[in-house]
Amino acid sequence: MFTDICNAINNSKNILIIPHTSADGDCLGSSYALKLLLEELGKKVDVILDKADCDHRILKIIDGVNYKNEPFVPDLVIAVDCADKGRMGSRVEAFDSGATTICIDHHATNDRYAMINYVNPDAAATGEIIYELAQFMGLTLTTQIVNNIYIAIVSDTGGFAYSNTKPHTHSVAAQLLQYGINSAFIHSYLFEMNSKKRIELMKLAYNSFETYFEDKIATVSITAEQMNKLGASEDDAGSFVNIPRSLESAIVSMSFREVENGVKVSIRSQLVDAAKLAQQFGGGGHIRAAGCTVKGTIDEVKKKLVSEAEKRIKLEVRLR
Repeated sequence: MFTDICNAINNSKNILIIPHTSADGDCLGSSYALKLLLEELGKKVDVILDKADCDHRILKIIDGVNYKNEPFVPDLVIAVDCADKGRMGSRVEAFDSGATTICIDHHATNDRYAMINYVNPDAAATGEIIYELAQFMGLTLTTQIVNNIYIAIVSDTGGFAYSNTKPHTHSVAAQLLQYGINSAFIHSYLFEMNSKKRIELMKLAYNSFETYFEDKIATVSITAEQMNKLGASEDDAGSFVNIPRSLESAIVSMSFREVENGVKVSIRSQLVDAAKLAQQFGGGGHIRAAGCTVKGTIDEVKKKLVSEAEKRIKLEVRLR
């Protein structure tokens, strides 16, 4: 399938790249690594972000970010790390404007919506796929491109700590490290450094900690009022699901945060398919990490998710 992607790229001049909404480290790193790779080929490339809904903190360490590109009519549009068109938000029209469309992704829930689809659920991150595409095309990897790919892989593997990390993941990372990128800084920035507002939010999240179903389900919550009172931004509010995830008895861990259009839910799991749980509420993701945004109050949404999580634990854990 890389051959079809390469042919489409070679036959195009103006290329748009569309990351998913709530763009995270893998999505941003993969998108901008691809942008820099395509510019090596002399292509005119732009990444269209949902700027109100992406991790601006991670953007600060991504190379190739440029908000001043001139608009153009694309002959090729590539969706990156995006499991379905619904995750493009307001940029669906931009995606559909391409004479040719490509999807490059690693989500098992991907519904193959593009004309050309390369979906590899075995890849720990979409960044792995971008690396393999660059190798297939024989393109030169600059330090900037490698930096972005490494950020992508480290982000989606939790610093190589998550179960999606495979021998191939470490092999790719080892090859990337040969380019002399500052891996120690990347790890520290992604997993250790916090803004003061984020630490204040963490205190509130810990105070909201609750368990259900004999401590097999654990949750934390952050309200819009708490966010507003602290003057906290979207960038201050990520990854709180790791708090309940640290509970040794937890099979399903969830964080709930009030946003403009409902409640944003992050799900982490042991033994249960998190993606299937999220799909029940219009979301998606991976077997061990998924998410969704559900209309309603935190209490209403939590009640629904906890109830479904309990059902899934009873069903799926019993079958093992």
